[in-house]
Amino acid sequence: MKIAVAGTGYVGLSIAVLLARHHQVVAVDIVPAKVALLNQRKSPIEDSEIEHFLAQESLNFKATLDPKAAFLGADFVIIATPTDYDPVTNYFNTSSIESVVQKVLSIAPQAVIVVKSTVPVGYTERLRTQTGSQNILFSPEFLREGKALYDNLYPSRIVVGDGTGKVFSDRAKAFATLLQHGAIKADIDVLLCGSTEAEAIKLFSNTYLAMREGDWKLQSMQRPKKDVLYNLASDPGEKTDLATQEPARLAAMKAALTAFNATQAKPLWPSLAEGPVRIDKTINDPRSPQDAFVYYAN
Repeated sequence: MKIAVAGTGYVGLSIAVLLARHHQVVAVDIVPAKVALLNQRKSPIEDSEIEHFLAQESLNFKATLDPKAAFLGADFVIIATPTDYDPVTNYFNTSSIESVVQKVLSIAPQAVIVVKSTVPVGYTERLRTQTGSQNILFSPEFLREGKALYDNLYPSRIVVGDGTGKVFSDRAKAFATLLQHGAIKADIDVLLCGSTEAEAIKLFSNTYLAMREGDWKLQSMQRPKKDVLYNLASDPGEKTDLATQEPARLAAMKAALTAFNATQAKPLWPSLAEGPVRIDKTINDPRSPQDAFVYYAN
Protein backbone atom coordinates (compact mmCIF):
# COMPACT_ATOMS: atom_id res chain seq x y z
CA MET A 1 0.00 0.00 0.00
CA LYS A 2 1.26 3.48 -0.83
CA ILE A 3 0.65 6.27 1.67
CA ALA A 4 1.53 9.92 1.13
CA VAL A 5 2.02 12.38 3.98
CA ALA A 6 1.85 16.14 3.42
CA GLY A 7 3.86 17.99 6.05
CA THR A 8 6.87 16.77 8.03
CA GLY A 9 6.44 18.42 11.40
CA TYR A 10 5.88 16.37 14.55
CA VAL A 11 2.49 15.09 13.40
CA GLY A 12 3.36 14.30 9.80
CA LEU A 13 6.81 12.85 10.31
CA SER A 14 5.83 10.68 13.26
CA ILE A 15 2.93 9.09 11.41
CA ALA A 16 5.05 8.73 8.25
CA VAL A 17 7.70 6.79 10.17
CA LEU A 18 5.03 4.74 11.96
CA LEU A 19 3.37 3.63 8.72
CA ALA A 20 6.66 3.13 6.85
CA ARG A 21 7.34 0.15 9.09
CA HIS A 22 4.88 -1.89 6.97
CA HIS A 23 3.96 0.24 3.93
CA GLN A 24 5.46 2.46 1.24
CA VAL A 25 5.39 6.05 2.51
CA VAL A 26 6.30 9.19 0.61
CA ALA A 27 6.42 12.44 2.58
CA VAL A 28 6.10 15.74 0.76
CA ASP A 29 7.24 19.09 2.13
CA ILE A 30 7.95 22.57 0.74
CA VAL A 31 11.26 23.02 2.58
CA PRO A 32 14.22 21.63 0.56
CA ALA A 33 16.51 21.36 3.58
CA LYS A 34 14.03 19.15 5.46
CA VAL A 35 13.54 16.87 2.46
CA ALA A 36 17.31 16.55 2.00
CA LEU A 37 17.81 15.60 5.65
CA LEU A 38 15.02 13.03 5.56
CA ASN A 39 16.45 11.34 2.48
CA GLN A 40 19.74 11.08 4.38
CA ARG A 41 17.73 9.38 7.16
CA LYS A 42 18.26 12.32 9.51
CA SER A 43 15.44 13.93 11.45
CA PRO A 44 14.83 17.68 11.01
CA ILE A 45 13.06 17.76 14.39
CA GLU A 46 14.07 16.71 17.89
CA ASP A 47 12.45 13.37 18.66
CA SER A 48 14.59 10.51 19.92
CA GLU A 49 12.35 7.75 18.55
CA ILE A 50 12.11 9.37 15.10
CA GLU A 51 15.88 9.81 15.04
CA HIS A 52 16.40 6.15 16.00
CA PHE A 53 13.91 4.71 13.50
CA LEU A 54 15.21 6.82 10.60
CA ALA A 55 18.82 5.88 11.31
CA GLN A 56 18.53 2.25 12.34
CA GLU A 57 15.18 0.66 11.48
CA SER A 58 14.08 -0.79 8.14
CA LEU A 59 11.60 1.72 6.72
CA ASN A 60 10.02 1.99 3.26
CA PHE A 61 10.26 5.77 3.35
CA LYS A 62 11.40 8.69 1.23
CA ALA A 63 10.73 12.42 1.07
CA THR A 64 10.11 14.69 -1.89
CA LEU A 65 9.34 18.27 -2.89
CA ASP A 66 7.10 17.06 -5.72
CA PRO A 67 3.41 16.59 -4.81
CA LYS A 68 2.80 14.49 -7.93
CA ALA A 69 5.53 12.02 -6.96
CA ALA A 70 3.98 11.72 -3.51
CA PHE A 71 0.27 11.59 -4.38
CA LEU A 72 0.20 9.61 -7.65
CA GLY A 73 -0.96 6.06 -6.95
CA ALA A 74 -1.46 6.70 -3.22
CA ASP A 75 -4.18 4.79 -1.40
CA PHE A 76 -4.20 7.26 1.50
CA VAL A 77 -3.00 10.87 1.67
CA ILE A 78 -2.52 12.18 5.20
CA ILE A 79 -2.54 15.96 5.62
CA ALA A 80 -0.49 17.24 8.56
CA THR A 81 0.17 20.82 7.52
CA PRO A 82 0.12 23.63 10.13
CA THR A 83 -3.04 25.63 10.77
CA ASP A 84 -1.48 28.02 13.34
CA TYR A 85 -4.17 27.14 15.86
CA ASP A 86 -4.41 29.55 18.78
CA PRO A 87 -6.64 28.13 21.58
CA VAL A 88 -7.03 31.57 23.17
CA THR A 89 -8.39 33.37 20.09
CA ASN A 90 -9.73 30.18 18.43
CA TYR A 91 -7.92 31.20 15.24
CA PHE A 92 -7.25 28.76 12.40
CA ASN A 93 -5.57 29.17 9.02
CA THR A 94 -6.69 26.17 6.97
CA SER A 95 -5.42 27.40 3.58
CA SER A 96 -2.60 24.84 3.50
CA ILE A 97 -5.10 22.00 3.94
CA GLU A 98 -7.30 23.26 1.09
CA SER A 99 -4.25 23.62 -1.16
CA VAL A 100 -3.20 20.01 -0.54
CA VAL A 101 -6.75 18.69 -1.01
CA GLN A 102 -7.04 20.38 -4.42
CA LYS A 103 -3.74 18.87 -5.53
CA VAL A 104 -4.75 15.40 -4.35
CA LEU A 105 -8.10 15.59 -6.13
CA SER A 106 -6.38 16.55 -9.38
CA ILE A 107 -3.51 14.02 -9.13
CA ALA A 108 -5.05 11.06 -7.26
CA PRO A 109 -8.83 11.48 -6.98
CA GLN A 110 -9.21 7.86 -5.82
CA ALA A 111 -7.07 8.39 -2.71
CA VAL A 112 -8.64 8.59 0.73
CA ILE A 113 -7.69 11.95 2.27
CA VAL A 114 -7.14 11.97 6.03
CA VAL A 115 -6.83 15.35 7.74
CA LYS A 116 -4.63 15.26 10.83
CA SER A 117 -4.17 19.03 11.20
CA THR A 118 -6.08 20.80 13.97
CA VAL A 119 -9.25 22.29 12.45
CA PRO A 120 -12.48 23.96 13.61
CA VAL A 121 -15.44 21.78 14.51
CA GLY A 122 -17.46 21.10 11.37
CA TYR A 123 -14.56 21.83 9.02
CA THR A 124 -14.27 18.40 7.39
CA GLU A 125 -17.96 18.28 6.54
CA ARG A 126 -17.74 21.75 4.99
CA LEU A 127 -14.64 20.67 3.05
CA ARG A 128 -16.54 17.70 1.63
CA THR A 129 -19.34 20.00 0.52
CA GLN A 130 -16.97 22.57 -1.02
CA THR A 131 -14.93 19.99 -2.94
CA GLY A 132 -17.74 17.58 -3.80
CA SER A 133 -15.63 14.73 -2.45
CA GLN A 134 -16.89 12.42 0.26
CA ASN A 135 -13.50 10.73 0.42
CA ILE A 136 -12.20 12.96 3.23
CA LEU A 137 -11.77 11.79 6.83
CA PHE A 138 -10.59 13.48 10.00
CA SER A 139 -8.38 11.67 12.50
CA PRO A 140 -7.05 13.72 15.42
CA GLU A 141 -3.59 13.32 16.88
CA PHE A 142 -2.78 13.28 20.59
CA LEU A 143 0.98 13.75 20.56
CA ARG A 144 3.67 15.46 22.60
CA GLU A 145 6.45 17.42 20.94
CA GLY A 146 9.64 15.42 21.29
CA LYS A 147 7.68 12.19 21.95
CA ALA A 148 5.47 12.16 18.85
CA LEU A 149 6.57 8.81 17.43
CA TYR A 150 6.48 7.20 20.87
CA ASP A 151 2.90 8.41 21.28
CA ASN A 152 2.03 6.86 17.90
CA LEU A 153 3.74 3.58 18.79
CA TYR A 154 1.95 3.48 22.17
CA PRO A 155 -1.24 5.50 21.54
CA SER A 156 -3.77 6.18 24.27
CA ARG A 157 -6.55 5.83 21.66
CA ILE A 158 -7.24 6.00 17.94
CA VAL A 159 -10.07 8.21 16.70
CA VAL A 160 -11.27 8.29 13.09
CA GLY A 161 -14.16 10.47 11.96
CA ASP A 162 -16.05 9.89 8.73
CA GLY A 163 -19.40 11.25 7.56
CA THR A 164 -22.13 11.66 10.11
CA GLY A 165 -20.98 8.74 12.21
CA LYS A 166 -24.25 6.83 11.74
CA VAL A 167 -22.55 4.37 9.39
CA PHE A 168 -18.82 3.78 9.68
CA SER A 169 -17.19 3.33 6.30
CA ASP A 170 -14.68 0.68 5.29
CA ARG A 171 -12.13 3.45 4.64
CA ALA A 172 -12.40 4.70 8.23
CA LYS A 173 -11.98 1.16 9.56
CA ALA A 174 -9.06 0.58 7.17
CA PHE A 175 -7.25 3.71 8.36
CA ALA A 176 -7.75 2.79 12.01
CA THR A 177 -6.32 -0.65 11.21
CA LEU A 178 -3.26 0.96 9.60
CA LEU A 179 -2.55 2.87 12.80
CA GLN A 180 -3.09 -0.24 14.93
CA HIS A 181 -0.80 -2.29 12.71
CA GLY A 182 1.97 0.30 12.91
CA ALA A 183 1.81 0.59 16.67
CA ILE A 184 3.72 -1.58 19.13
CA LYS A 185 1.07 -1.34 21.83
CA ALA A 186 -1.64 -4.01 21.74
CA ASP A 187 -5.33 -3.64 22.59
CA ILE A 188 -5.62 0.02 21.57
CA ASP A 189 -8.98 1.70 22.12
CA VAL A 190 -10.51 2.68 18.75
CA LEU A 191 -13.34 5.16 18.37
CA LEU A 192 -15.07 5.45 14.99
CA CYS A 193 -17.37 8.46 14.91
CA GLY A 194 -18.56 11.34 12.77
CA SER A 195 -15.93 13.78 11.54
CA THR A 196 -17.49 16.65 13.49
CA GLU A 197 -17.40 14.61 16.70
CA ALA A 198 -13.76 13.69 16.04
CA GLU A 199 -12.91 17.38 15.57
CA ALA A 200 -14.61 18.22 18.86
CA ILE A 201 -12.64 15.47 20.63
CA LYS A 202 -9.41 16.99 19.33
CA LEU A 203 -10.24 20.53 20.47
CA PHE A 204 -11.58 19.13 23.74
CA SER A 205 -8.19 17.53 24.37
CA ASN A 206 -6.45 20.82 23.58
CA THR A 207 -8.30 22.73 26.27
CA TYR A 208 -6.76 24.12 29.41
CA LEU A 209 -6.73 23.89 33.16
CA ALA A 210 -8.24 26.98 34.66
CA MET A 211 -8.64 28.43 38.13
CA ARG A 212 -9.45 31.70 39.86
CA GLU A 213 -8.23 33.30 43.06
CA GLY A 214 -10.05 36.52 43.80
CA ASP A 215 -9.73 38.78 40.76
CA TRP A 216 -7.00 36.67 39.19
CA LYS A 217 -7.58 33.93 36.61
CA LEU A 218 -4.98 31.43 35.38
CA GLN A 219 -5.25 29.38 32.20
CA SER A 220 -2.63 26.67 31.90
CA MET A 221 -2.88 25.24 28.40
CA GLN A 222 -1.57 21.84 27.46
CA ARG A 223 -1.11 22.23 23.69
CA PRO A 224 0.67 24.46 23.07
CA LYS A 225 2.29 24.66 26.49
CA LYS A 226 1.42 28.15 27.68
CA ASP A 227 0.32 29.90 30.88
CA VAL A 228 -1.95 32.94 30.65
CA LEU A 229 -2.75 35.15 33.66
CA TYR A 230 -5.53 37.74 33.75
CA ASN A 231 -6.64 40.35 36.31
CA LEU A 232 -10.42 40.30 35.91
CA ALA A 233 -10.92 43.45 37.96
CA SER A 234 -9.01 45.62 35.50
CA ASP A 235 -9.41 43.38 32.46
CA PRO A 236 -12.83 41.65 32.54
CA GLY A 237 -12.59 40.89 28.82
CA GLU A 238 -9.39 38.87 29.38
CA LYS A 239 -7.36 40.74 26.75
CA THR A 240 -4.04 41.30 28.54
CA ASP A 241 -1.80 38.43 29.60
CA LEU A 242 0.07 39.39 32.81
CA ALA A 243 2.03 36.13 33.21
CA THR A 244 5.41 37.74 32.56
CA GLN A 245 4.65 40.77 34.77
CA GLU A 246 3.45 38.68 37.71
CA PRO A 247 5.86 35.72 37.93
CA ALA A 248 5.41 35.19 41.67
CA ARG A 249 1.62 35.14 41.45
CA LEU A 250 1.80 32.88 38.41
CA ALA A 251 4.06 30.40 40.22
CA ALA A 252 1.84 30.36 43.31
CA MET A 253 -1.34 29.80 41.32
CA LYS A 254 0.26 27.08 39.22
CA ALA A 255 1.42 25.30 42.37
CA ALA A 256 -2.07 25.54 43.86
CA LEU A 257 -3.64 24.28 40.64
CA THR A 258 -1.24 21.34 40.45
CA ALA A 259 -1.96 20.42 44.06
CA PHE A 260 -5.70 20.68 43.50
CA ASN A 261 -5.61 18.57 40.35
CA ALA A 262 -3.65 15.84 42.13
CA THR A 263 -6.57 15.32 44.52
CA GLN A 264 -9.18 14.82 41.81
CA ALA A 265 -10.73 11.56 40.74
CA LYS A 266 -10.14 10.13 37.29
CA PRO A 267 -12.85 10.79 34.66
CA LEU A 268 -15.18 8.12 33.35
CA TRP A 269 -13.48 8.19 29.92
CA PRO A 270 -9.77 7.78 30.77
CA SER A 271 -9.00 7.02 27.12
CA LEU A 272 -10.11 10.49 26.10
CA ALA A 273 -9.09 12.71 28.99
CA GLU A 274 -7.27 12.88 32.26
CA GLY A 275 -8.31 14.76 35.36
CA PRO A 276 -11.44 16.88 35.95
CA VAL A 277 -10.83 20.50 36.90
CA ARG A 278 -13.34 23.09 38.07
CA ILE A 279 -13.62 26.32 36.11
CA ASP A 280 -13.81 29.76 37.74
CA LYS A 281 -13.58 28.41 41.26
CA THR A 282 -11.30 29.55 44.06
CA ILE A 283 -8.87 26.78 44.91
CA ASN A 284 -10.21 26.40 48.46
CA ASP A 285 -13.90 26.27 47.51
CA PRO A 286 -15.59 23.02 48.57
CA ARG A 287 -16.76 20.73 45.80
CA SER A 288 -20.45 20.34 45.11
CA PRO A 289 -22.63 18.36 42.64
CA GLN A 290 -23.33 21.62 40.79
CA ASP A 291 -19.67 22.24 39.91
CA ALA A 292 -18.83 22.50 36.22
CA PHE A 293 -15.80 20.60 35.06
CA VAL A 294 -13.46 20.72 32.11
CA TYR A 295 -11.26 17.77 31.20
CA TYR A 296 -7.83 18.04 29.66
CA ALA A 297 -5.85 15.36 27.86
CA ASN A 298 -2.32 14.21 28.64
